Amino acid sequence: MSLNLLTRGGVPVVSAWVWAKKPPSAEGNLLPNALPQPEIVSLDGATLLKPVNETIAAKTTKIVARPIERIDGVFLDAMDSSLVRQTSGRCEKNASIAKTPILIAGRRYSRGLGVDCPSKITVSLDGHYQRFQALAGLDSAIMNNYMDRSAIAFEVWVDGQKRWDSGPVRNADPAEPPRSVDLDVAGAKVLELVVVAQDVNGHAAQNFADWAEARLLKEK
Repeated sequence: MSLNLLTRGGVPVVSAWVWAKKPPSAEGNLLPNALPQPEIVSLDGATLLKPVNETIAAKTTKIVARPIERIDGVFLDAMDSSLVRQTSGRCEKNASIAKTPILIAGRRYSRGLGVDCPSKITVSLDGHYQRFQALAGLDSAIMNNYMDRSAIAFEVWVDGQKRWDSGPVRNADPAEPPRSVDLDVAGAKVLELVVVAQDVNGHAAQNFADWAEARLLKEK
């Protein structure tokens, strides 16, 4: 059991997180929705509403079943590294770039990619998928000196053409909900997930961004 302080401003949110570690397999990921190996994965969390001592905590323990979502496709965090390449910036699977659980507007997401700003992720599709879906947003666990004025933008490019743009996503409001992406990628060869910095009031944005629940689906 570990406790992680997920906010640095306002009222802190303290949660208890459950972690699991799966040993590496010589065969690799046999199932398309399998969790990546051999990384440590945060499975779920339960908020502690008020300070408690060990005796009270033992009486108020909450057991939460691990959420498992089955899809007709693949989550980007489970794809082979030869198919999902970080072509600029840094990337973390199932965590923010600070290696904390993905948290957007106070909501915890168990799967996704945490990236730098700016960054680009290139995904090889080879015409195998029909749709790309994700929730794009600023990670609310990270605050910086420009939080009241900086902004970034999320972009999705398909075969060299920009197909989706989030517009400015500002760090002034850490409770800003994620932007939903749902694109037809039938027949497409290459998908690019781009995060760009926008200059706001003379300050270039430098934030930590998330592509939460990023997935490729075989059915429309």
